Amino acid sequence: MPFSKRSIVIRTAASAFLLIAGFAAGILTYRSPRSRALLSRTAGKLGWRAETDRAPVEVESRSLPPGVLAIPYVQGSIDHDHGRGVVVHDRARAFPGVNLYTSVGGDTYLVDMDGHVLYRWSNRQHLAPARWNGTNSFWEYSYLFPNGQVLAFRVNDDLHALDERSQVLWSVKGRFHHDLDVAPNGDVYALVWEAAVLPKVHRTQPTVIDDLLVISADGHIKRKVSLLDLLAHSPYAFLLPSIQDLHVAGANRELDVIHSNHVEVVRDGAPFPAGSVLIGMRNINAMLVLAPSLDRITWLWGPSNLTFPHDPTLLPTGNILVFDNGTERSQIIEVNPKTMQIVWRFAPPSGFFSPARGSVQRLANGNTLITESDRGNVFEVTPAGQVVWRFENPDVSPNGLRGAIFRMTRFQPGELPFLKSRR
Repeated sequence: MPFSKRSIVIRTAASAFLLIAGFAAGILTYRSPRSRALLSRTAGKLGWRAETDRAPVEVESRSLPPGVLAIPYVQGSIDHDHGRGVVVHDRARAFPGVNLYTSVGGDTYLVDMDGHVLYRWSNRQHLAPARWNGTNSFWEYSYLFPNGQVLAFRVNDDLHALDERSQVLWSVKGRFHHDLDVAPNGDVYALVWEAAVLPKVHRTQPTVIDDLLVISADGHIKRKVSLLDLLAHSPYAFLLPSIQDLHVAGANRELDVIHSNHVEVVRDGAPFPAGSVLIGMRNINAMLVLAPSLDRITWLWGPSNLTFPHDPTLLPTGNILVFDNGTERSQIIEVNPKTMQIVWRFAPPSGFFSPARGSVQRLANGNTLITESDRGNVFEVTPAGQVVWRFENPDVSPNGLRGAIFRMTRFQPGELPFLKSRR
């Protein structure tokens, strides 16, 4: 039976009203924290992970994917609890040893389990001023050898080999960042980045190109591998964001599409062949493994399970431990790379959070050392999640800013023989 004109008008008005009401209800639902939490939990059960824009910028046409712009790392956080050094120490359950850390903006320290400084390497004593200007030119990471020598770099600056007196042994120029590892043959595997306009990514804005350098033990570059190219020519290329049609406000804003943040050489060949390389990539929410030939990706995990992760570490069991930063709370995840199943998780109700950085180390007694980087806080937990040791960076500025700690590493007693020779 055909509708009358009046009936059509009434139905059209009713449909328009329902559309407007539904749109308004959707906005109110989104603005409600309780409703957003319900939607987030529902999405999580479906395997989806919510992500927020960590570096909002003015764009035309649509929003940038989260983290695409190179993120500025802060040097610390405002001190609220006034703790200094070791504030918790359960001597019966904490794993004994000494602790290496670098205070962002400061020096590299080796401290005992009570927080007493055993040794110190200077960021400034024998190094030239940073070549790359800006707030990001601070000492970021140090790798310690048993003889007291260190490999160290300021973020976005050159790599230096220093002796135990902080004298420079050799240097390699480049924009080094985040991490490095030393293979059994002495070769250094380090992350560097450069920027160039890549039309396949964006026609006008420069793209950050993450490279893996292989450097000899005496400081000569042996090989350079583009991690961006490896990903783009792999079965996982779909993880790269599509941003060709975006116009980013401001010239020369670097687009950081993968943001590599960890490198580790596989040593014993389980579950991956010896010489493989474990890489962390924050901005695609993934960790992956390169073949020993460094020419292809052999394993990848993380999307829909991780959010902006850091420091994936291969354990003697063959599992991988990773600091999963999240957007509001962080967690530690241990995953079996063969089954892709999560076998251990540390996510206490009290919560901990580092928006950037973050690291994790499984200790020989089964405890886990966690660096909550941006807060300058490090704590050791048992497998049951009980805190048995806690360190709060004593480097606090007069205005109350506690220095961040990129990573703390626990060394077993006797693992650093140079300490005995210095006594």
